[in-house]
Amino acid sequence: MKRLFALFLSVLFVLALSSCGINIIEDKDDMRLQSDTSVTVSRECAIELALDNAGLSLEEVRDLDAELDRERGGIYWEVDFEADGYEYSYDIDSATGEIVRVDREID
Repeated sequence: MKRLFALFLSVLFVLALSSCGINIIEDKDDMRLQSDTSVTVSRECAIELALDNAGLSLEEVRDLDAELDRERGGIYWEVDFEADGYEYSYDIDSATGEIVRVDREID
């Protein structure tokens, strides 16, 4: 049963990543990092993953920002937004889509 559940989660994760749209690069730093071939997760996909993890929709958040950043030996999407009196901050691996850090603080 555990294997079946793990397989189901894996399939959902792959489907979530495959449903992400074309990446829109907003600044020159993102453009420079985006040229790295290890960046396979788009900005939109990183935002979608963060919002899904927070249980929020795009319409529910404000001050949304997503930028590529090189740290800890990798390239990560830093996704920040505010909603319902909280500030959310995510680091998402740009190669795998794995959420590697989540921070939620009272606004």
